[in-house]
Parts: sequence; C-alpha cells; structure tokens
Amino acid sequence: MLGKSSVSKKDAAEKELLNVKVQEADVVLIVDELDLERREAERALRQARGDVVKALCELVR
Repeated sequence: MLGKSSVSKKDAAEKELLNVKVQEADVVLIVDELDLERREAERALRQARGDVVKALCELVR
C-alpha cells in the first residue's frame, strides 16, 4: 500500500505532465511512424517535455 505522500507526489507529477504542451504534428508523426495509440504518443511527448526527437528515442529503446 502506498503512503499518502507518495500518492500526492504521483498526482503532482501527473498534473505537471498534463501542463506540458505538445504539437499536434509531433503526435501524428509518432502515431503514424511507430503505430502507437494517440494517448501513448502524447504521454511520451509530455515526458520528453515536448521534444519529439527525445520522445522517439525513448520509445524505440
């Protein structure tokens, strides 16, 4: 069972990711090239802070 502080840290991290803006063209590129679902492409881009090259590199590892 997770402690209250670890849950709130996870929630804060998720909220921070949601605030990262991603370009529609970058999402489409990742979806088309890697045959991923849109939500997976968006999450990868958010984790890479919108950097499409970094997101692609992480996804192909």
